[in-house]
Amino acid sequence: MSMPGFFNNIFGAFYYYYSNPKLKVSPRFGALMLVLLCQLLIMFLIFSLIKKITIFNAFLIFSKRIYLILLLIFWTVLLHFYYSTNRLKRIVTEFGEKNSRTKNLWNAVAIFSILIPLICTAFLLKK
Repeated sequence: MSMPGFFNNIFGAFYYYYSNPKLKVSPRFGALMLVLLCQLLIMFLIFSLIKKITIFNAFLIFSKRIYLILLLIFWTVLLHFYYSTNRLKRIVTEFGEKNSRTKNLWNAVAIFSILIPLICTAFLLKK
């Protein structure tokens, strides 16, 4: 499975979670922000691995907060255009056709794809 397929399934899992009418959040926005968080945490995990293995501190790219804010805005806009209405319908349809066991598996993968990079990054950055 390719990385876009991985993140598309994560997007589908989050979209189905936020489709609950009890939640007052747009399913597209909620899924988009959680995919952004997942990708950002994976990037920080890679940066912390680079910092731990080599002398190079990749976090110096974000020494000024404005660079991180600009990256977040740019990446959010990019994800918004990537998950266009047509692609959104296709992803939701494909995810909806999966059996409940596969959906539950992707729900767990979606949660762990946020938790594992977060925990590993915290341990790698610990002095």
